[in-house]
Amino acid sequence: MSFIKSIILGVTQGISEFLPISSSAHLVFVEYFLRINSSQVLFEVLLHFSTALVVITLYRNEIWQILKSFHKYKQWKTNIWCRTFWLLFIASVPTAIMGIFLKDYFEKAFENIFLVAILLLVTGTFIWWVEKFPKRNKKNSILEITVKDVLFVGFMQGVAILPGISRSGITICAGLLCGWRREETVRFSFLLALPAILGANCLQFKNLNFSGQKILLLQYLTGMVFAFVLGWVSLKLLIRMLKNRNLILFSYYCWVLGIIVIISIL
Repeated sequence: MSFIKSIILGVTQGISEFLPISSSAHLVFVEYFLRINSSQVLFEVLLHFSTALVVITLYRNEIWQILKSFHKYKQWKTNIWCRTFWLLFIASVPTAIMGIFLKDYFEKAFENIFLVAILLLVTGTFIWWVEKFPKRNKKNSILEITVKDVLFVGFMQGVAILPGISRSGITICAGLLCGWRREETVRFSFLLALPAILGANCLQFKNLNFSGQKILLLQYLTGMVFAFVLGWVSLKLLIRMLKNRNLILFSYYCWVLGIIVIISIL
């Protein structure tokens, strides 16, 4: 893999990670049509780690408050930060179970570009449906979010391990289906991504071996830098858009791209 190809993948990951258009699908498409062999799973995990750093940087104050409050479990019904920690923990359980026991099936899906395109159409349809038929009853605080709610969101995040299913799109829409406020949904969605991404990195770190491969290390780092910079821009853009608009434009994008890919490979 050349530096140009690592930059292309880094830019692709950065732009598509936070927008509800499935970064994994875009990486699969770019690699397929540009004939890029990236040692796929490992490099993609590292690219996701770069965009996880964006979340950590942007939400650093919230993360610090959450970490300081996790031990106050007796106050989890009244303390916002303590409740956030435990709800994030509970929501991570179904994702972890699915990631561990279905890992091989998920990884095989990356090899089937037709399936990825179909799943991107599913993402677009789910976003469209949630935005067209919004839930009226709103939960205005993290204190009103239930364990049942976060288990559902965590399960949907587990489904999003499949390439083509947008993690941000499906978890944000799952929160909206539960009646969460948009601001709360976006924040919870991206904070929830951190355990999943960091956990996937831990599983893949054992495969890291750059002994005598300084060029490969530099290529990976180059892609990660581009992923971080573009990820920062795309996350700020999404937050700004969600304050004034809904996600339905992204559903159209998913449909168009999915159909184009399907037609091109048939």
